Amino acid sequence: MVVIAHDNGLKTVYANLKEDIPVKEGKLVSAGTVIGTVDKSAPSECADESHLHFEVYKDNKAVDPSKYIDIK
Repeated sequence: MVVIAHDNGLKTVYANLKEDIPVKEGKLVSAGTVIGTVDKSAPSECADESHLHFEVYKDNKAVDPSKYIDIK
């Protein structure tokens, strides 16, 4: 799992990634940086295709990601 704290009070969470995560805790991540590769689904979701778990938090409260990024 990768958690990125943004300057604007947002925190984004990326899960269901391969274990060889190329970013390190506490390091700055710039736009366009590869932060991981999607892995097989979690055991509880084994019937699902591989997919990314993506969450957005504003001031530590879960919010709708579509309010912050363009989802098409």
